Amino acid sequence: SKAIKLAPLPENIAIILTQKLRRMPREVQEALSIAACFGLVVDKECLKILSESSEFGGLLPHLDYAAQSGIVADHGSNYVFTHDLVQKAAYDLIPEESLDKTHFSLGLQIITPYSNERSTDELQLTSTTFIAIEQIIASRCREIPNPTFRAPLADFLVKAGERSIEMADFPLALKYITYGLDFLGGDEAWGSNFRLSLRLHEAACLACYLNVMPRQVMTFVGKIMENTDSFVDRIKAFYVLTKTLASLGKIKEAVEKIFHILEQLGEEIPNDITPDGIMFVMESTKQLLSRFSREKLLNAPKMTDYKKLWTLRFYDLSAPYLFLVNPTYVPLVECRMAQLSVRYGLCKESAFGLFGYAQCLIQ
Repeated sequence: SKAIKLAPLPENIAIILTQKLRRMPREVQEALSIAACFGLVVDKECLKILSESSEFGGLLPHLDYAAQSGIVADHGSNYVFTHDLVQKAAYDLIPEESLDKTHFSLGLQIITPYSNERSTDELQLTSTTFIAIEQIIASRCREIPNPTFRAPLADFLVKAGERSIEMADFPLALKYITYGLDFLGGDEAWGSNFRLSLRLHEAACLACYLNVMPRQVMTFVGKIMENTDSFVDRIKAFYVLTKTLASLGKIKEAVEKIFHILEQLGEEIPNDITPDGIMFVMESTKQLLSRFSREKLLNAPKMTDYKKLWTLRFYDLSAPYLFLVNPTYVPLVECRMAQLSVRYGLCKESAFGLFGYAQCLIQ
């Protein structure tokens, strides 16, 4: 019987069910219209949270009634509308002028328990909070009337944007992050919520870069520079900026920027590279590595020094650009990465440095 319920309904039967929906009790119609805001598949966990609120209480019994009537199917953790025409008919029961408010209220009711239970730093994304975020975005609301909700919502949205970047859904990431910036209060939030505002702008820089929007990258980088004084607070923006310059074909400018940043991180970059200089760096790297057995190197601790981590990242970033504009610097970069990895611990960029040093030895 479950397989039959899952089978697609013919359109004529869907029309009959739609007519049946309109003859149902008002409370059942209201419950179905709320469920329809979530699409064809409705998560029961979200409905349970809504049922505990004064605004949307009593949803589950009414949806159970609709399930017995064949309007929706009960599939354990979800209710599923039996046809998209049925779902649309239920959704159309909400007056158009109330749609945005309804979506916003649904998202806020679902996400509120999560934001109340823990501090902003501890907020975690779940499938339920993602559903809540989608409801808030569906409302097309760009401002939060209650200021106490601004930071938690912006925090959820920047985390959702970062997760979307990890999943390579770059347009969705940019949408989440843009809403997060709006909810937090835009430029005014730098004074009241500096760390979250910085994180949102850093995420916006990366999302714009990944969506091939160089002008927007420059805009967000500019805002970070205007509102920060610490070099450490600017380092992620510098990283995206150099990648953006390179993507625009400004390879030499990108390399110059990277070298300038590396000097600010405490590295000494020579103006000229000579064969004797390369041999000296390789020999010193060899002596340093000779103190480590293979086992000791493989079991080396992880790099934890924040500035050294970024030093490795900028060296790693520079290598492919140097191959194009000044390949004589490449052995220096690879040896320096190997040296830092041995002294301060390993990170994922260490692999390139150690591999590059080995390649230099072979050549």
